Amino acid sequence: MQLRENLKLFLLFITAIATCIVAYATYRTYLDQIEEPQLTLEAYKINGSEESSVSDSSSLTLKKVNSQNGFDDYELPVKVSNDGNKDVEGVLLHIDVDNGELLVPQNWVTGTYADNPRYFYSINSLRPHSSHRLSELKIRIKRTTHEAKLKWAILAKHTYPPDGTLVFHF
Repeated sequence: MQLRENLKLFLLFITAIATCIVAYATYRTYLDQIEEPQLTLEAYKINGSEESSVSDSSSLTLKKVNSQNGFDDYELPVKVSNDGNKDVEGVLLHIDVDNGELLVPQNWVTGTYADNPRYFYSINSLRPHSSHRLSELKIRIKRTTHEAKLKWAILAKHTYPPDGTLVFHF
């Protein structure tokens, strides 16, 4: 009789330990999902000495830097941001442009897909709650164009690839 009760207590003890291990593993998985990097491409503006993100890029007034042969060039104030709580490595930004052409610095890679230009930019790493400005980035549009769309996607190690569209009005 004593042996049977000791066996029941032992099995109950093993069940309790297994339940604790599963609960801890579930909790760690939950924390890992919450702490994932949150990458985005966003427009910004500079007011005096402060930089602020712009929630609606279509309302942003862009600075014209060149105008010739029926085309206008505008500066594009955009940045890649990590709003999450984890570092992210191996960031690759991919941009397609509708109704325009990006003018990119030499460290960008350009290609084509279905006769449309594609632009790629690499960032080694982004710390939590930080951003990386895409300097010297410009867009060239026809003077008769009133809207351009930047379709973007960001690939990085150990992240879900976010994507979106920034719309600019001229």
